[in-house]
Amino acid sequence: MRFSLKKDLKDFVREKVRSGEFASEEAVVKAALESLRDRERPDLEELIDHEFIGYCAREGDDRITLEEVLKATSRIPGSMSQVIIEEERAERF
Repeated sequence: MRFSLKKDLKDFVREKVRSGEFASEEAVVKAALESLRDRERPDLEELIDHEFIGYCAREGDDRITLEEVLKATSRIPGSMSQVIIEEERAERF
């Protein structure tokens, strides 16, 4: 792959090689592209709510079956999502 850089970027790349931080100009460009790719791709670990997982581990009860949960929640009138939205709005305001 061939490409050209403006003088200031060429100087930057050459300085990185001259300082010994990188072995070659290609290594500088490769590291820059990897950094750009990683910045655009979310770190999945950051998306995990570890506090909530801990809460679930503390509060969860494995003795309760899915069938029991479905039976209990089926008695709630209307849409579950609407109930949750209304509860969250009430907490905020």
